[in-house]
Amino acid sequence: MFCPKCGKEHVGEGDFCAYCGSSLTGTNSVSQSNEVATVETTHAALFAFFLGYFGIHDFLLERPGRGISKIILGLVGALTFFPIFALMIWIMVDLYHIWKQTYPTTNKRLVGSTNSAKMLFILYLVIGIFGMLCTIAAIALFFAIGSQLE
Repeated sequence: MFCPKCGKEHVGEGDFCAYCGSSLTGTNSVSQSNEVATVETTHAALFAFFLGYFGIHDFLLERPGRGISKIILGLVGALTFFPIFALMIWIMVDLYHIWKQTYPTTNKRLVGSTNSAKMLFILYLVIGIFGMLCTIAAIALFFAIGSQLE
């Protein structure tokens, strides 16, 4: 059974939630309707890794405002390039929170193994650092060639 107040799983015979202290007695019919929906950590991490620029994982975890913000930032970034770095960092932070199962959502709870989320976070971090270094090198090369032409 899950606590109707905090959504944590209650294991044992006690009448009170071990996490928030709310009463569990007499709430069985209410707790069934108030159970927090769950999402597999692996699914959320895969959506964040592959479709994070579209905020799909935010829609999956019922955070549509964040998802729409990522779509707008991605569209602006496609035109001006620089917001892409902010979006990359935002997705990296989301992957970290999905890995640690601390993603800020009130209506859904992440469950399951975190191994794949951890690996996707590390891979995204490595790819992101490599991409940023390549971008910095390309900009430096552009300015070096530009100064040689003058």
